[in-house]
Amino acid sequence: MAERSNSEILTSLRGFIFDMDGTLVDSMGLWDSLYEELFAANRLTMPSDYTLAINHLKLADCAEYTVRNTPIKMTAQEIADFWHDRALEHYSSDVQLKPYAAKLLSLLSKHGVKMGVATALGEDLFAPCLRHNGVASFFSSGTSIDEVGAGKDKPDVYLREAAKLGLSPRQCAVVEDSHIGLASAKAAGFFAIGVFDKASEQHWDSVRMTADLAAHELRQVYYAMKNAYGRQR
Repeated sequence: MAERSNSEILTSLRGFIFDMDGTLVDSMGLWDSLYEELFAANRLTMPSDYTLAINHLKLADCAEYTVRNTPIKMTAQEIADFWHDRALEHYSSDVQLKPYAAKLLSLLSKHGVKMGVATALGEDLFAPCLRHNGVASFFSSGTSIDEVGAGKDKPDVYLREAAKLGLSPRQCAVVEDSHIGLASAKAAGFFAIGVFDKASEQHWDSVRMTADLAAHELRQVYYAMKNAYGRQR
């Protein structure tokens, strides 16, 4: 049997599952500042490898990691609350979509593609963010890693979201900036689309090697899909 072209694969996809931070929205700088704020409040300097160690974890696990691996004298709950209260204000008002995100969502919607979110954020953060950016109506559902009890080093969050969309992994793309998330999604049978984010730049080579399609910007994903749909005519 002849191998399908990338264009044929893209047009066969019935669902797109998007990560939020660093993929759909430009928010990794916010989390860096919140992490640094926590360390500054405790008169400490944030370790250089701290962000990369925790970005794929749910908030509670990030807090637990901090308690175990840093000298901060706060409980995990206090740390999680510190981050959450500050993040909620930003996600509800000023965290913005990445360039071409809205155009990509609109294009996919026009072609009947179901869309969902799979994220480390809780729904109380990702839902207000989608609403204030005016794109909530494009999404059928969303899943947080809190819901499945596993980080993105396991595919549970993507599998749960695909099930909510009523689709199999083979029918869905997962769009991620995390090489950890891409690897687990691809291993579970999803079409893996890797997107560059400055916060994870040092892992870009891993993203490119893991992804079925790698894009430096969502603009490239948009045009890949637009061109693929154009070839169907």
